[in-house]
Order: sequence, then structure tokens, then C-alpha cells
Amino acid sequence: MIRNIVFDVGNVLVEFRWYEYMLDLGIDEEAAGFLGENMVLTDFWNRMDLGIQEEDEAPDIFCAKYPQYEREIRLFWKDTLQMVREYDYSLPLFKELKAGGYGVYLLSNYPPKLSGVHWPGFKFRAYADGEIISGIEKVAKPDPAIYKLLFDRYCLKPEECLFVDDRDVNVEAAKNLGMKAFLFEAREGRPAIDRLKELIESIEQENARELASKAQEARKNAYCPYSHYAVGAAVLTQDRQVFTGVNIENASYPAGICAERSAISAAVSSGAVKIRGVAVAGGREGHECSGAMPCGICRQVLSEFAAPEGMDVYVVREGGTHRYSLDELLPHSFGPDEVKQ
Repeated sequence: MIRNIVFDVGNVLVEFRWYEYMLDLGIDEEAAGFLGENMVLTDFWNRMDLGIQEEDEAPDIFCAKYPQYEREIRLFWKDTLQMVREYDYSLPLFKELKAGGYGVYLLSNYPPKLSGVHWPGFKFRAYADGEIISGIEKVAKPDPAIYKLLFDRYCLKPEECLFVDDRDVNVEAAKNLGMKAFLFEAREGRPAIDRLKELIESIEQENARELASKAQEARKNAYCPYSHYAVGAAVLTQDRQVFTGVNIENASYPAGICAERSAISAAVSSGAVKIRGVAVAGGREGHECSGAMPCGICRQVLSEFAAPEGMDVYVVREGGTHRYSLDELLPHSFGPDEVKQ
């Protein structure tokens, strides 16, 4: 199950607009093209990304190499703040992902001093759960070490991460480490972000199927010697953890507990008190799931712990899974807000 989205920064969340920046400074197109090819898009910049080349040395080094462009070079390096520009979709995207319960991280090849100039102004950064900057760590993509540093520092599992980058080599490195990965082609403009959102929506659907599968797996452990009606449930918390439960019957019938409340008890006992979704798989022992709906008491308990954006209820039946909103199953519910009145 994908729980985290890991983003590159340059040409994914912000435009690296070195050419437009030069034109803004009054540098002519010929000079801008030459300096781009011989100063910006060079191994010198890669060494800055690694933090092994001092950025402050750049003006003198390139003026010595290309004295005919000394004015343009010193102008370029004088004030680099406008060298990048945050895309208008970046902040709304991060807000949306955080509201969806995803962990959001930054993994970027970026020179250390330039990151100190540019990054404080990135509005989306406030919504990131963590960041790795190559120039600070002295290791850069696609070296597997920088991905592993991200995993170790923030306790992430590769198989639970979607990685978004604009370079094939970095995407392939992520895939080789077990991450799901998406090549973001910034030159496409808006269609690129639309394709990313479509992928995230497909991940949501995949996560729902996995939640239903976990409920079915849990069902095998149901304790139902009296009714012989076995139920398993899996709840997805606000931060996308999964907890399972089963119905546990008792010779004193009222002492039994339903699978949904069993799963919620496990979640709450671990500190998770907001539930985004629940899958329920139930039916006669030895038979396929028949579409067991949560009982009234379980619906009330689900309502108590529903996430602010609501809760989806997935009911597993032979041939597929049907999704309901909790509001459909328990309209006009009585909850914490009523108690406070």
C-alpha cells in the first residue's frame, strides 16, 4: 500500500528557468545559449549538486574561461533568487496529498547554498514531512545511497513510496530499490500534473483493493462457533496505517464483538483515532463473502472515529467490492459534536 509520495524539486515542483532568468537580466539570446551550454548544463553544476564544488567560486572560474562574457557571468551569479519559480500547482497538490493522509517528502539534487537561497520561499515546503538535499548530504541521485538515506532517516519502506522525478535515470534507480515511480515530464505543462493525479487516483483504488484483501485474510481467524458467520475487517487510519479485526463470539452472546469494532479497537489502542476507510468481508464459514454490512452499533462506532473528510466503507461480496460513504449508511448521525452542544 502506497503511504508516501517522494518528490524531486527542480522541474517537478519548481521551474529551473535559467534561460528565462538570463533574458530577464538583459543577457542576449546568443550569450544565454552559450552560457547555458557551457556553464549551467555542465559537470560543474553536478559537482555543486554534490556539495563538492563551492558555488561562490563559479563567477571567477567561468570569467577566467570565458572573459568575453564576464559581464553576463557576474550578472547571472549576483542574485540567483529568480533563477527558479514555484509552479502554481505545487502548493495545492501538497495540501491535497496531506489532506489525503499521505506522507510527503522531498528528495532533490540541489547545491547547498542555492537551496538556502531558494527553498525558504517555496510555499509547498511547509507541508513536507521531510527532505533530503544532495549538496548537504554529499550524495546525489541516482546513487542508491541517497534513496536509502531517505528511507533510514524517515523510517520509510520503499514499497510504500511513490517517487516522482523528471529524469529517467533517477526514476529507474527508485524502481530498482522497490519504489513505485513516475517520470514527470515538465515540458508537457498541465498534462503532466494531470497524469500524476490520475496515477494517484489509481493508487487510491489499488489501496482500497488491498484493504479489502486484508479484511478477507483476517476473516480466516474469526471466532464464530455459534453463528458460523465469519467476518473480517480492516481499517485504514488517517496516516494510512492498516489494522485488522474479526468477530469474536461468546457463549454469553452480548459479550461478543463485531469485526469492525475489533479492528477499530486495535487502531485506537495504537494511538490512531481517525479512520479514513474500513473494509468488511463476511459470510457463512466455508463460503464466499456475501456482502456483510456493518451493524447499527458498528456504524455508530465508525462515526465516532471518522476522519474529518469522511469515511469510505468497502463491503466485500462475491464478484467484487461495493463502496459506500459512512454518511450513506448512517445519515443524521449522533456524534461528538452533539455531545458538545
